[in-house]
Amino acid sequence: KEKTRMQVVTWALVLAGVFTLGACIVSLYLVYKHVVHYTAPRLQRFIIRILFMVPIYALSSFFSLRYIDYATYFNLFRDCYEAYVIYQFFNLLEAFINVYYDEGVLRQQEEAPGAEPLHTAQHIIAGGEIVTEGNNDSEDRLPFEEIIVQMLGTLPRASYPFPFSMFTIQPGRDFLRLCKRCVLQFVIIKPTLAIIAAVLNVYDKFDEGNFSLDRGYIYITILDNISITVSMYFLILFWSVTSDWLKPFHPFPKFLCIKLVVMFAFWQGVIIALLVYFGVIHGTEEITTEHVSTGLQDFIICIEMFFLALAHGYAFSFETYRDLSLNSCMHTWIDCLCCTFCLPCCCCCRLCRSKPLNDALSQSDLLDESVDLFGIHNLFPSPAARDQAKARNRSNNNHSNHNSSNHNNRKRNEEEVEAQELF
Repeated sequence: KEKTRMQVVTWALVLAGVFTLGACIVSLYLVYKHVVHYTAPRLQRFIIRILFMVPIYALSSFFSLRYIDYATYFNLFRDCYEAYVIYQFFNLLEAFINVYYDEGVLRQQEEAPGAEPLHTAQHIIAGGEIVTEGNNDSEDRLPFEEIIVQMLGTLPRASYPFPFSMFTIQPGRDFLRLCKRCVLQFVIIKPTLAIIAAVLNVYDKFDEGNFSLDRGYIYITILDNISITVSMYFLILFWSVTSDWLKPFHPFPKFLCIKLVVMFAFWQGVIIALLVYFGVIHGTEEITTEHVSTGLQDFIICIEMFFLALAHGYAFSFETYRDLSLNSCMHTWIDCLCCTFCLPCCCCCRLCRSKPLNDALSQSDLLDESVDLFGIHNLFPSPAARDQAKARNRSNNNHSNHNSSNHNNRKRNEEEVEAQELF
């Protein structure tokens, strides 16, 4: 009987390793193709960050399964990245809206004969998805947030999703910042709870799967559930208000890939904990009940990540951003060679030297927004905040100059009329 148990554990570890390896290969290949065809940085930097969710989830779960005594620490990193991905998806939606704005500006330029373009743009149309990449360094171009605020200001009052549909809110700057804060709070609270869980585990006060009030698991689970619910609720609120602008980019499959993983990871953990609580899942003389529940959760995630990697290939396809100037025949041969023999080495070597990957993995934008959104931007003004302030000042100056010019013209006209009457 003991030998049978060990065989089951061994085969579970081998199966989890196979699915983990497959998930990493598929995901890294997709990241590699986005890096090669990095034609829309405004969008693809967020897509690449989201794609790394699969290998991070798969590897952390596999190592947690393999080294079960250190599972809490491996899962700490996984939980942190889970929160990070949700905020990156929110940023991706914002980037889509900015692309939609640019598309409208360019369409107006095309309809105006002889009009000078405000900025150059590259149009990539594939699979029904439209991508426009403009010159973001133009002095006449407002920052992303200012563009979205102006677009939101044109919308009527919107109702909150169920169950608060009786309340309404006016889209605008306050609405955007409220949604950002409520999504970003999960990025802060989730890692904090994971660190607290790791500390409690050191002192044997966490006891995963134990709903006793003298253990930390129940409190961590409740706070985690509240935080993720608030984050997902305001993400859906923002999406519902801007849905007409997001339709050309087909965001639903992308959202589904993220929501299902986050919700599955949370609720399957709760279900396993309940099964442990009611004695359906229990340990043995060699393996504790906590190790059994943790190992089962990690094993399921390893399997799920392979299918999620395949789903990412559809939802975040690189074909939309394909650089047609590259030699298609050469890339087909290289792709086949990489897939067959040396994909991991080839991808890693190419990615490590990649400027697009460095751009995607830079976290300066997250730090800047965190400083700005939570009210300490006056102490530590970020570049993004300075740019937005500069844009608002420029807009106010233009408005003041326009009013001053109108006042001078009216005064000049009155003087001319008075002179004619005297004459």
